[in-house]
Amino acid sequence: MRGRTSSIPLTGTSGSRLKEAISRGIYVRWQVAKHIWHYMLTIALAYFVTLCLYPGIESEIPSCTYGNWMPVILMAGFNAADLVGKVS
Repeated sequence: MRGRTSSIPLTGTSGSRLKEAISRGIYVRWQVAKHIWHYMLTIALAYFVTLCLYPGIESEIPSCTYGNWMPVILMAGFNAADLVGKVS
């Protein structure tokens, strides 16, 4: 099953062949998800924690040196790192 592609053509097919192709696609994705579920969970938890902390809690961090600019600096740094991560 690994590395195989479906030999079911999707163009010009009848309804039953299209349904079979969709069912096969769902089945293959389910098999992959069963093998990588722990990675999927880790990514979901990282996104959940990030969205919980940013920007609500992050903007409340006080600074003696930067004063009111601290939330702006933190958000700019977060967004810059996010941009670098998406570009690379």
